[in-house]
Parts: sequence; structure tokens; C-alpha cells
Amino acid sequence: MSKFKVAFLLNPLKEMRHKDDTSFALMQECERRGHDVFAFESRDLRLHHSTLDARLSKCRTHSQQGLLPEAPHWKHLEAMDAIVIRKEPPFDLDYLSSMYLLDFIREKTFIMNDPAGVRTINEKIAAIHFPKWAPNTIIGYQADVLIEALKTSKISQWVIKPLFDKGGRGITRVTRQDPNLKQKIQKRTQKSQVPVMMQAYVEHTRQGDKRILLLDGRVLGAFRRVPGKRDFRANMALGGKAHPATVTLKEKQMIRTLRPFLRKHGLWFAGIDMLGESLTEINVTSPAGIPEINRFNRTRLEVPVIDYLEKNARR
Repeated sequence: MSKFKVAFLLNPLKEMRHKDDTSFALMQECERRGHDVFAFESRDLRLHHSTLDARLSKCRTHSQQGLLPEAPHWKHLEAMDAIVIRKEPPFDLDYLSSMYLLDFIREKTFIMNDPAGVRTINEKIAAIHFPKWAPNTIIGYQADVLIEALKTSKISQWVIKPLFDKGGRGITRVTRQDPNLKQKIQKRTQKSQVPVMMQAYVEHTRQGDKRILLLDGRVLGAFRRVPGKRDFRANMALGGKAHPATVTLKEKQMIRTLRPFLRKHGLWFAGIDMLGESLTEINVTSPAGIPEINRFNRTRLEVPVIDYLEKNARR
């Protein structure tokens, strides 16, 4: 395989916890194969007429020290053989703007995932495209409207979720009888200024939730996140613990249903979240889990991901 130039759109490098970071594992595998690895943030992008440049830092990887970036230099992004989007939510105007800018090279350079798909598919709303698998869900802006919808349901417990954040931030568990329900919804909607998702609560505190990584719509691996004693949320950032997991036959059936949708939108590397038999999210911005799955199964899942990147990179 010839030498490639691969650029990763990331959060600030100082935020990376490299021993548990999927992005680092992918970058390390690229370097192991002799490819040139670069990193940049959304603020490093510059569009001049129709030419998209980025201030790229060439990086080396070190198992103990993490990423070792060199001084950044401006380069044409279309000179890259591949770009890997690994910027984490919140999916805000900064994130949205970077996807619009990357549109200018998506026909010239292979991008994982396609920026058009990333900005089109909201990670939390995406599950509702598959109502057979998704929990009962209500989305809206106004507390009164949401509460009225709850009254028509027989479901007692609900989870309020912001649509554009990550790591369990802002997620609240409520009951239909909660005397402060209206105030809680108003707080999450910022007094009807932003929409929120209300999803039927699925009991999972013992089993946790399951993250299944997909490559080109096929199972790559899975692990389970079990919440701590003081929180119903299983997110690792909130004290959840990783445990090994397998993919069931029913989940494989569901994934076959998802594959055309993911491929249509260029979402080559994705992570789905399952609560019991319910699909709750489809992660497409920066799906994580490779280091955890590798530790449990003694695998190197970064290898097939970079194999796929090499196969699709455009020279």
C-alpha cells in the first residue's frame, strides 16, 4: 500500500485521553502503516473562493505521551488522501459550519463520515427513522404541548434529552406525575427556545446500555456500559463502567435494516446504542469504543477501519 496523507478533524488535542480514545487508536494504526497523520480543529479551516485549506499539525503517536504534534502549516485539504471526522458534539454552529466547509472537497477526497450525512442525521433523532426498534418518543419546544402528549400515553417514566449534546449531559429522568415536570421541561427547552426529546424510560440499571460499532453498516464489535450506583445514566463520562458484550441475532437483524440508511448518507463508521431491545441513538460524529472492545476481546478493531479507509481513499 502506498503512503497516504490522512487528516483528522478533532477537538483540541489537550482534551484527548489517548489510552481510551478511538481517534488515537485510528491515528496510531495509520502511523504504523507509514502514513502521514495530521490533526486540525474546525477553527483551522479557511475557504478562499472554492479552495479549502486547513492549518494542519503533523502528528506522531506515543503510547505513553499521546499525540506529539509538530508546528501547524497551511495546506490544501484536497491534497489529503483521506479525512476522518472525529470532532465530538455538541453539534453546534461551529460543528455545522465545519461540515458546510468540508462540502467543498467531498467529491475530491474521501471523508469518513460524509459531512453531508453528519449534518443531516441528528444522532438522537435518527433512531426514530426505525420506529419498530425505537422507544416511544416525543420531540417539541413547548412544555404544555409536551405534557399534553404525555397525558395521552400510558407510559409513566420518561427521559428528557437535549438533541445536540453528548456524554449524557442534560439528560433527566422524570415521571408523568412529577409536580415539577413543567419547570424541568422549561429548563431543558430554555423556555421554548430549543427542542428536546422525551423518550420512554427503558429499565437498564443492571444491564446498562450496549454500544455496537458498525463499519459500512456491518458489526465491528460491541461493549456494554453499566451505570454507577448514583446515576441511571451509563455514560462513561458520568461514572459508567465498560463490560464485554455480544451482539444478539435480533440486533443483527436490526442492523441489516439500518445498513442501507447508513450507506445512503455516507455514514461509514457509526455506533448504535441499545437499551434492552430498543435503539436509542445512532452515533455518527465521533463513535467511540474501540479501546474498550479491544481490551475485552483482544482484538485490534482499528485495523479493519483503516483497511476500509485505505480502500476508499481517492488519489
